[in-house]
Amino acid sequence: MTQVTVADLRPIDLFDELDDDELGEWAAVATVRDVGPGVVVAEQGLQPPGLQLLLEGVSGRSRSTARPRSPSTARRHRPGWARSPR
Repeated sequence: MTQVTVADLRPIDLFDELDDDELGEWAAVATVRDVGPGVVVAEQGLQPPGLQLLLEGVSGRSRSTARPRSPSTARRHRPGWARSPR
């Protein structure tokens, strides 16, 4: 995928209330970033570089806790979005 389209964004519930013209504005400024397994896309405690949407694949989340051996984890399948934990 090299360019995000309205059709790519339409399945994401975050955009449910937008019409195609409004969604087109999002698609026009979106950038595609392909990442491989194990690549960190956002660091805990740091502000992510804008809104990140998962259009293809599966992402995992690991969050450090007070107990180093018991991280909190979650998996998200595409398409979707997630708010960064604070």
